[in-house]
Amino acid sequence: AISGSWEHRVEMWAYVSDMIARNPILGHGFDASRTFDETFEFRNFGERTKVSLHPHNNGMHIWAETGAIGAALAATTLFFLGSKILSVKDATAEFSMATAGFLGAVLAISLFTFGVWQEWWWGALFLIGSFIPSLFVNKN
Repeated sequence: AISGSWEHRVEMWAYVSDMIARNPILGHGFDASRTFDETFEFRNFGERTKVSLHPHNNGMHIWAETGAIGAALAATTLFFLGSKILSVKDATAEFSMATAGFLGAVLAISLFTFGVWQEWWWGALFLIGSFIPSLFVNKN
């Protein structure tokens, strides 16, 4: 007995996993998830599309559209960004905690909700992330 939104996500992720398996190396192309139009019987509400605009999981979204090549490039980019964050000289415990909390929230939300190509989502992340250093400007 899971909520309707979670039931839809389970159905969506199973379908997207199948789509990834059909073209694992090159993917289906940018914005292809918007064209996935297979439906399923959703409780008592009738037919619903399995993927509503995007898979609601950034990792699956990247892999489905850009394949293993795009997923590897995204993972490499995240690795180098993470390495850069970890190499910040003289990072205080507070700065480290704020950064880790922000990145943890981004990861959780990215895995369960938003699509990877949504510009407003990236804009919100950049805006919120830019406030982290301001927490420590006049700390005394």
